[in-house]
Amino acid sequence: MKSTLNIVDAPMHDEDSDYHFSQGSYFPPQFKIVAIFLLIAGLVLCVELNFIGLILLVLSTIALIAKKQLTISFSLSKQKNGMTFFGRQFGQWEPLPSFESVSIFSAKKSQDMAVDSQFATVTFTEIEVNLVYNKNRRLTVFTTKDFNKALNIAQLFADKLAIRIYDATQREGKWLD
Repeated sequence: MKSTLNIVDAPMHDEDSDYHFSQGSYFPPQFKIVAIFLLIAGLVLCVELNFIGLILLVLSTIALIAKKQLTISFSLSKQKNGMTFFGRQFGQWEPLPSFESVSIFSAKKSQDMAVDSQFATVTFTEIEVNLVYNKNRRLTVFTTKDFNKALNIAQLFADKLAIRIYDATQREGKWLD
């Protein structure tokens, strides 16, 4: 038997109130290197009028352009972790967990770089805004180098979700009022 949903009972999705956070490339750098070779092979095969070349071009383009995207819908109380490609987002909606607090956290990050036989590691500090749930689980909703931007985003989430902000950017963390 087919169930019907009364349109009055269905939640209204207000896309203007959605929060979007793009986290960079969806695929790791190693995958992108392979995608560049696939792109070249695809171009060569397309010149030879081989249909497989077109498939390789599409797959390599997706691997090179796709970005991670987090969307939080406050109107639906759901989140979507997915991939964006040419403005279209792919992923499944999941219910928002019950968030306990917003955390502003100063994270030291590093990136290895190599040129010829020279290797170097670059370290930098980035401030993350995380939504904390289940005592120690985190959902990163924003990253920046500017503390004031992080504080503004944290305040937005604290207001929308009626939770407190914990500032962990200093050695001694503190609750903000």
